[in-house]
Amino acid sequence: MINLSAALSIAVMVWSMPVAMAAHDLAPLNFFTGNYAPFNYVEDHELRGISAEFLGKVFRPAKSAKTLKDGKVVPSARGYKFAQHKKKTVLFSTTRTKAREKLFTCVVPITSTVISLIAKQGGAQTVTSAKDLEGYTIGTV
Repeated sequence: MINLSAALSIAVMVWSMPVAMAAHDLAPLNFFTGNYAPFNYVEDHELRGISAEFLGKVFRPAKSAKTLKDGKVVPSARGYKFAQHKKKTVLFSTTRTKAREKLFTCVVPITSTVISLIAKQGGAQTVTSAKDLEGYTIGTV
């Protein structure tokens, strides 16, 4: 059985944004994230989580008027679409892949994650290639 996992970075991905920015440069940016606890989630109507705290620490030294209240939690697919098609969009955090490196600038890796394919014990056959997955229903978490 092949291991369908790869170590990937959860990263802050940015569309059309230089790495170093002054406070006035942060003002026009729109910050989006998905609901992906413990990295980013809403609790008591406030954005929380590891990557949200990290973003807050970026705002402070830049002396930006931006706060975590400026971050919007949207479905992941919508945030990704915004990052692809709307300028001045910051998507945090998302999985860094080779394909995405061609589309976005990764500002800073936050942590590593492993993407895996799992099945009910005794319910799946041996998987040696993506073709072996044809005919199965695959969901994501």
